[in-house]
Amino acid sequence: ISNLLDPIMDELAPAFQSHSVKTSKYPQGRNIRCAVIPVIADSLALNKALGYGSHSCTYHCSFCLCTLNELE
Repeated sequence: ISNLLDPIMDELAPAFQSHSVKTSKYPQGRNIRCAVIPVIADSLALNKALGYGSHSCTYHCSFCLCTLNELE
């Protein structure tokens, strides 16, 4: 697995360093860092850990109140 992930991590490593990003709320800039966190689990635990809904849930999105029928 290391041979597969090493090139990806080499590309993503600079994103972990602090960068200043200007937004309307922070015109002087706000320092941000990105990280990749692997989650290894079975389907049920993965859905719970990452906030995904099951196949029979009403609201699949954890950010809005769209039902399954409203999704395209």
